[in-house]
Amino acid sequence: MPAGSTPTEIYKAWQSGADCVKIFPCDAMGGAKYLKAIKSIFPQILMMPTGGISLETVGELLKAGAFAVGVGSDLVDLKAISAGEAHVVIEKTAQFVKIINEANL
Repeated sequence: MPAGSTPTEIYKAWQSGADCVKIFPCDAMGGAKYLKAIKSIFPQILMMPTGGISLETVGELLKAGAFAVGVGSDLVDLKAISAGEAHVVIEKTAQFVKIINEANL
């Protein structure tokens, strides 16, 4: 999945045959406001924001038109995993799923 930040990069990635374009770093580009603006220009392009996605931002990104989201450090707590506390990641996953389900009603 190719990535882009600017409208030109996003369009070129899609025009080159991408089914979906990763928007990176979405948070640094303006988050949901930026995604909504880009979707208004290119409603036909499926977009997956990544970079800075969190429990606080995922719902708004989905409402702004995200096809999917890429979550990294906010989901995978490396300290918890190292300590053998996988339940922390499982609980965070459940929180993400709940927010995603609510946003997609």
